[in-house]
Amino acid sequence: MATRKLSFGAVGLLLYAGCGRLHASLDKRLRTRLREAIREATRAQWVVTVGLVPGTLALFQQVSLVSALANAVAIPLVTLGVVPLALLGIAVPLDAPWQVAHGVLAVLMRYLEWAAALPSAAWASHAPRGWTVALAIGGVLWLLAPRGVPGRALGAAWMLPLALPPPAVPFGGARVTVLDVGQGLAVFVATERHALIYDAGPRYGDTADAGGRIVVPFLRAAGVARIDTLVISHADTDHSGGARSIIQQIPVTRLVSSLPAGHPIIVQSAQDVAASPCVAGSRWQWDGVTFTMLHPAPAHYGDPMRRSNDLSCVLRIEAAGGSVLLTGDIETASELELLHARAESLRADVLIVPHHGSRTSSTAAFIAAVSPRIAVIAAGYRNRFGHPRGEILARYLHAGASRMRTDLQGAIDITLAQDLPLAAAGERERRKRYWYDALGP
Repeated sequence: MATRKLSFGAVGLLLYAGCGRLHASLDKRLRTRLREAIREATRAQWVVTVGLVPGTLALFQQVSLVSALANAVAIPLVTLGVVPLALLGIAVPLDAPWQVAHGVLAVLMRYLEWAAALPSAAWASHAPRGWTVALAIGGVLWLLAPRGVPGRALGAAWMLPLALPPPAVPFGGARVTVLDVGQGLAVFVATERHALIYDAGPRYGDTADAGGRIVVPFLRAAGVARIDTLVISHADTDHSGGARSIIQQIPVTRLVSSLPAGHPIIVQSAQDVAASPCVAGSRWQWDGVTFTMLHPAPAHYGDPMRRSNDLSCVLRIEAAGGSVLLTGDIETASELELLHARAESLRADVLIVPHHGSRTSSTAAFIAAVSPRIAVIAAGYRNRFGHPRGEILARYLHAGASRMRTDLQGAIDITLAQDLPLAAAGERERRKRYWYDALGP
């Protein structure tokens, strides 16, 4: 759909840029006609390249810097070579036209792959704000206006606000976003100068996962160029399934997990990422925000009877405006261990509900110890497990916690700032669409 919009936009720009520019040459010499054709083709490429900058930044958060170089070769080859040969292959009962067309296309693809692999093939940026996109479109129309329109070059200045950075997280504060990845979990945490991902969402199939489809596009839109710490709470694929795509597409400084040493994620990241197990008691600070690992204990890794869920990394985040507890898929046994060993550290304003609201977690004693003001449940819409369970929802209601759900409200964005009250909002509430109205449990 996005590429169709850009295609229609490109055609519209060419029509617009061609208005008021009718001219005829009386010189019929081949050299003159060829020079004019090259000039018009160059102008058309300039119009499309510059004119689509606002759209490509808004939709894909990147702009190709080699598109003109690629199109200069691809358009003539396809127009004058591949298409005529393919049409000839339809008309005559011979394989030769198809084979030649394939050969031309194969050479072209090698050239395009070379161009795409250049170090500066694309310029990436955050998702621009809506008003800057509208302003840039006006600038494009002014810049490409017919000759005689005054100050056309000033249109380029209208595109500069596209590069305005997104609002920064203040020192001591944090932004926590529980992404809507379906039946799984992925959480983004940003401080003033650092970024953390807790879990990577599920794997959808052999060629798709939440890491590549949701987490990486979200990070690019947010202007995040590097992940300082990637936490994979445990090995279940609804939490770890997108990790490999994230590591492949975004630089990761450190990987913290409860995964075994031979796990494919650990093996893949061994050369580029510093990997270590999550261990209760480990702590670090970023920009005035404290991160503390509460579970599992070192002895838990040697217990062959311990389930993967009960090895989940439990991370507490303490910022100026409040605290968040991330619990993975811990179940009743781990909750009891935390109550005995670290009950004083469990208190948090926001709780990412354990195990998607399963009845095997969220005991009344655990909820009382955490005493959350907001309980966020990450679950897939009408998932086959029936998460979150009704009795679990009732427990949080009885404890006085506001309940928020990714399956009904989309991504949940939580703001922790010193001078502002704790705020949480669902994406479907902030950006209402009529097709959301039918959603229900």
